[in-house]
Amino acid sequence: MRPILLLLPLLLSCHAGRASLGDGKTDAADTAAEDGADGTDGADGTDGADGSDGADGTDGADGSDGADGSDGTDGTDGSDGTDGTDGADGTVDTCADDANYAGGSCPSACTGGCAGNSCLVDCSDLAACSGLPLSCPDGWDCDLQCTGLGACAGLLVTCPNDGACDVNCEGLGACAGMAIDCGDDAHCGLVCGGLGSCGGTLLSCGAKACSADCPGEGVALGGVTCNDSCDCVNGC
Repeated sequence: MRPILLLLPLLLSCHAGRASLGDGKTDAADTAAEDGADGTDGADGTDGADGSDGADGTDGADGSDGADGSDGTDGTDGSDGTDGTDGADGTVDTCADDANYAGGSCPSACTGGCAGNSCLVDCSDLAACSGLPLSCPDGWDCDLQCTGLGACAGLLVTCPNDGACDVNCEGLGACAGMAIDCGDDAHCGLVCGGLGSCGGTLLSCGAKACSADCPGEGVALGGVTCNDSCDCVNGC
């Protein structure tokens, strides 16, 4: 009986120790479990998903606003520079013929016939048209051919007002003493190719281009009066 009494305090103390150890394990487990649960705070690492806020970097797509740079295509407004083609108006030759052709049947004055809008006056025979007044028909280009000897000497030529006028003097003294009155709407030209073909001949220009050319010998052109011609050339 006495031995049991002696062991009782020891048994009681051991029992109390196991309870303490058990509690320690329980506390450790509890704290571990609790800490472990806190470890789920690591799931807060998923807060890193806030890094997906970096997707805000897609705001950089606002850089596509740079496409506004395409506004630079407004520079194509420079194509307005094509208005510069208006400058092509500057290339309009105000001296160009402005003929107004009549058309229709060939006029009787065109002794050499008509070709297109051209009326041929044929003075190829000796003194064929000498001393006669010649009025080229309006609405036609006048092509006067003085190829015979003295064929058109002393001839007074009135060119059409709305057509070109070309006088060719090839015969000897073909156009000596001739007077040519040019029109205003088309060019007027005189060619003195024969020997002494234009002695004393006078050319009175209109508003368009007007020229005298003397490739022949001893031509002795009387003179060229330019008047208001936009391009007057005396090559004799």
